[in-house]
Amino acid sequence: MHLLAKRLPFELILYIAEHAARQEAAHNSAWVASLALVCRSVRAAVEPILYHTIEIRRSHVSDDTWVFTSNRVTSYTRTLVVTSYRNSTLLQLKALAHACSNLEILMCSFHPFRDLHSDTVDFAVFGRGPTIRRPSALLLPDSPNGISEAAELVSVLASITHLALPLSSVLQRIPEVANPTVTHVLIGIDLSPNSPHYRDGPSLTSLVASLLSVESLVRIVCCAVHPEDYDPNRSTIVRSRLTRQATLLRDSRIAFDEKVGIGLIENAFVESARQGFEAWDAGVVLYSETQ
Repeated sequence: MHLLAKRLPFELILYIAEHAARQEAAHNSAWVASLALVCRSVRAAVEPILYHTIEIRRSHVSDDTWVFTSNRVTSYTRTLVVTSYRNSTLLQLKALAHACSNLEILMCSFHPFRDLHSDTVDFAVFGRGPTIRRPSALLLPDSPNGISEAAELVSVLASITHLALPLSSVLQRIPEVANPTVTHVLIGIDLSPNSPHYRDGPSLTSLVASLLSVESLVRIVCCAVHPEDYDPNRSTIVRSRLTRQATLLRDSRIAFDEKVGIGLIENAFVESARQGFEAWDAGVVLYSETQ
């Protein structure tokens, strides 16, 4: 391998390293980090990929060392995924979010999102309270509880262009935003055996109809999330209802996608966050003028 590397143009070696890093970044970050040790040029090519997405998982919660505050690291970060959260880690999490000055996509549950953008936290540790950059894309795997929390979410939607939420009545509140900027909505539909999502057709179609009234809206992706025990009939029921609605309305903004074997909405949204903005362009459009 060493002899082969000597014979290859250095630009090609960098291309191979960068391609390998992109392939492995989501699942083998330790290996990608080892690539950065090869030389400065490879490090410069690999680090933006390695730190493009930072994930705070359950294994990191009790360890303060997961907090990156280096400008060199966080300047590369475009996506922040938080799948575990405790009030005791709010200061660290907010410091990290503040350091990610180029953040574009945030995936977390409602409460850390609310806390991240709350002005009531004491930031004496950091001096002046940092301002958190609001991302363009927000993925919330859970829905706010109650009217007050729903109102809190709606109040920040004026700065969001790409939104992902599970199927819930909160989606009906989006048209209430004074100046909505939402252009793309991804609806997570739980198709597990105990979920009412695939049985409650009127709820889904009424929510979709409500979202279609938003003038800024470009696309709705209804994403069916299947558990391990995949039942294609559930997906067929949901898709047929949406197809009928799209055809009756002659609206090409409705698309259908599905994730098999994912299980939880949270897992599906983590995968979508890793995809980036392409997640909102996924799926099959259910109506076309050429049909």
